[in-house]
Amino acid sequence: MKLPLFILAACTLTACYNKASDTPVQEKPVARAGNETLYRSQLSEAVPKGLSEPDSIEFVRQYVNRWIDRKLIDQSAASALDMKEIEKRVDKYRQDLVIAEYRRICFEKTADTTFSDEQLTDYYNRHKELFEVARPMIKGIYLKVPDDASNLREIKRLLNLGGKADIDKLEGLVAGTAIHYDYFLDKWVEWRQIEQLIPTRFEEEPMQTFMGRKTLDISLGGFTYLLKVKEYLPAGSTLPYEHAIPRIRQRLTDRERMNYEATFMQRMRKDAEKNGQVEINL
Repeated sequence: MKLPLFILAACTLTACYNKASDTPVQEKPVARAGNETLYRSQLSEAVPKGLSEPDSIEFVRQYVNRWIDRKLIDQSAASALDMKEIEKRVDKYRQDLVIAEYRRICFEKTADTTFSDEQLTDYYNRHKELFEVARPMIKGIYLKVPDDASNLREIKRLLNLGGKADIDKLEGLVAGTAIHYDYFLDKWVEWRQIEQLIPTRFEEEPMQTFMGRKTLDISLGGFTYLLKVKEYLPAGSTLPYEHAIPRIRQRLTDRERMNYEATFMQRMRKDAEKNGQVEINL
């Protein structure tokens, strides 16, 4: 459907009112679908504020087309469907939605989901089988250094030594040399995050070829890529505790929610009967 440009532009302005009396004046319809009519003032209310003129015109065009499509479907469906049954289903859906939202709000307001470190650790230790490494993870150091760097040999030497003093000296050495330096000896990182930084192909389990004190050393395109791996976790091994914490919190929260849901109606009925809100005569 194409609307004249002047109509589209006009529809993006405020509703059509008599400014002197601030009362509605007779409006020309913008669109009609069967016995339904869309007026310019209705469009004005729908258009978001702050849109540019081209964006406003495009919004109105799409809005009018959607409005016509929906009205045509509504009118055609009314004669083909059992609308009373539809209304029953809509009412049931509304009730279910209200109940679900009310339960959610009540849970969030009353349930205690602030879990202590002891609770998190205890759950992790008792359910380690639930927390598996989906993809290989590593701890180490990654560097990308120009091949012509004057201190490249010293960088490699310090990286291979790998002692604390060596790493401290290395960090000072690469400050003005390395294109990329990533220190993650103290945290687990997914292998694929590092793998994508190195422009070469690896086997499915490449880390087994340079674990421990071994260092990956590849020269490509004028750059040397260095990777020292301190620790390696293959897929399927137990996920480290610090990475499992978000999952543990979610599982404990879900458990609290299930416990809350199990007694929700029982508590509500008890309070209602106590306050005289419920009376049953059978």
